[in-house]
Amino acid sequence: MLSGQQEITPWSGTASEEDFDYIKAQTGKVPAVRGFDFMFYTQGARDGRVAERAIEWHRAGGIVHICLHWKTGSTADNQAFSTGKTDFDLGEALTPGTRDHEEFVTEMDMVAGELKKLQKAKVPVIWRPFHEVSGGWFWWGAKGPENFIRAWRFMYERYTEKHGIDNLLWTYNPTAHHGGVEVWHPGHAYVDIVGYDVYPDKGTHPVHAEMYRRFHDFYLGRKPFALTENGGLPDPDEMFRQNAGWAFFSTWTKNFVTDPAVNHPDFLRRVYQHSRVVNRERVAPTLATLAPPSAGKPRRLLFLSPPAPLSRQPSGPQRIEVALLDENSRTVRDVSGEIALTLDPAPPGTPPLGRVKLVRGIALFEDLRPAIVGDAFKLVAWPDPALRSRGVDPQTGATIPIYEKLGAEFVSWPSASVPAESTNAPPAPAAEVDLADYATGRVKNPPARVTARTVDFSAPGSKDTEFVARLTTELLAPADGNYTFFVTADDSGELYLTEPGQPPTASARPLARCPGYSGDKKWDTFPEQTSRPVALRAGQRIRLTGVYRQRSGGHHLVIGWRLPDGTEEKPIPGRRLIHP
Repeated sequence: MLSGQQEITPWSGTASEEDFDYIKAQTGKVPAVRGFDFMFYTQGARDGRVAERAIEWHRAGGIVHICLHWKTGSTADNQAFSTGKTDFDLGEALTPGTRDHEEFVTEMDMVAGELKKLQKAKVPVIWRPFHEVSGGWFWWGAKGPENFIRAWRFMYERYTEKHGIDNLLWTYNPTAHHGGVEVWHPGHAYVDIVGYDVYPDKGTHPVHAEMYRRFHDFYLGRKPFALTENGGLPDPDEMFRQNAGWAFFSTWTKNFVTDPAVNHPDFLRRVYQHSRVVNRERVAPTLATLAPPSAGKPRRLLFLSPPAPLSRQPSGPQRIEVALLDENSRTVRDVSGEIALTLDPAPPGTPPLGRVKLVRGIALFEDLRPAIVGDAFKLVAWPDPALRSRGVDPQTGATIPIYEKLGAEFVSWPSASVPAESTNAPPAPAAEVDLADYATGRVKNPPARVTARTVDFSAPGSKDTEFVARLTTELLAPADGNYTFFVTADDSGELYLTEPGQPPTASARPLARCPGYSGDKKWDTFPEQTSRPVALRAGQRIRLTGVYRQRSGGHHLVIGWRLPDGTEEKPIPGRRLIHP
C-alpha cells in the first residue's frame, strides 16, 4: 500500500508543507502520494502554482493525485462547490447555449491547460474530478446519476479528444450512498481507478473491507481501489488480514493528520514504518524499472458486468459491458470495431439488445430495455465481421432472468397521517407513530408525498422532515443456506420478512430493527440491527418490507444481508431486487 497525504490548500492557509513536515518529523518518512487541489482555478481565480508544485513533487520521486473542489455559479460563497451554496445547475451545464454550460466548458478548458503542463513534463496524474459524487453534497451529484455520467463522459471526451491529454488515471469516487458504486458508475472504459473517501470515528482505524469487497465484486477485481480521502489511517495488518487491498491512502489535511485523537503519533509511526507501506523514498527507483505492458492481438470477449437480472421497466440505468482482450487477458484498447448483444433463446423477430462501437477496448450497452421477459436467458456478444476475421468468436455470458420491473417500492407519508380508516381522525403525536402499522398496511390510502422505485435496498435522499416511509421488495435467494439481515436507520427502522405478495400480519415481529438513530454505515449501534439466521433455499422468493421514522435533519434506511458464503452486501444491490 502506498502512503499518501493531501496538502493544505490556500483556503485552509498558505503553509502547504506543514502536514508533510509533521509526518517527516514524527515518522522519518515522506508520503508517496501527494494530493493537490485545483480549487482556486475556478470562478475566475488563478492559483498559478499547483501544476508547478506537482511537477516538482514528481521530480522528487512522488506520485501526483489531483482533485477539484469546483466552485461555480454567480455566488461568491467560499463553499460554492456545495449543494445549496451555488446556483449552478448541472442539468443546465449540459445544455448548450445556457450560462451554466458556458461556465462549465470555459473552466473545464482552463483546468485542461494546467493538466497539459503536467503532460508536457511527463507527469502521470491520478485525476479525481467530481469526487464523492453519490453523496449529493456537491453540485455534481445533486442532479442524479444520469446527469453525472453525462458530465463525466463530457469531460473525458473533451480532455482526451479535443485536448489530447493522455497522462491521466481517471479516478471514479463514489460514496456508499444511493447506489454509489453501481448506479453512478460512468463505464469501465472511462474509469482507471476507483476511490473511496471515508472519515471514521476519532481514534479508530478500520480498513473498510465491506466497501472494498463491494468494489471488488462489481469490478471483478480488474481495477485498483484506493482510499482517496481518509481521516483515521487504515491499520495495515488488519487491511491485509481482511483482504482489503487498498492501493493507497490519502489522509486529509491539518487536524486529520496532526490531531492525536484522530491519528496518534505512535500509530502514525507504525503505519509509515510498516514493511508493507511504500513511502516516497521507495517509489522513484521502483517506478524507474516499470514499463506499461503493451496489449497483444485481440483474442476473445469478456463480460465485465456481474450477472444481473434485467427489467423491461427499469427504475435506473441498466448496463452491460464487454471487453476485447488479448491472450493474456489485457484489454486491447487500440482496435476499433462493433459488438452486438443478443438474448438466447429468443423468439424469432426479437430485436437485439443493442449494437455499439468499442471505446478503449470496451463495448458499453446502456439504456437496455428487453422486449421479452422470462426466467433464463443467456447474453451473447457478437463481434463484427472484421473482428471475427481476426479470430474473435462470439461470447456467451451468464444466464439471467428478465423481469417486468426491478427495484424496491418506496412510499412516504407525513407524520400527521394515522393508522386508521377515517380521514377525519386527529393527527397522532409523533411518539405514537407505530412503524408496524405502516409495514402491515393498516394505513389506508395515505396522502403519500413520495412514491418511487429505488435502485437498491435503501431509501432515496430528500430534504423532507417529519414523515414515515416504507420500502418493499422481493428477491430470490441465490444459494441454499443461512442468511443474516441488517438494518440501519435514522431516526428508527424495522425490517419484516414474509411470503411473496403478502404484507406482514398485525402480529408479526420485526426480523431486525434499529430502535434509535444509527449512522448510515453503522450496523452495530444496537444488537437488534442484526437478524437471527434465516434458512433459505436457492431460488426461494421472499418479500422484504422496511419501514422507518424521520423527524428532522438527515435520514436513511439501509438494509443489507450476509449470504451463506459470508459475502456481505450492504445495501442489498438492485440487481437482486424484484419490484412487487
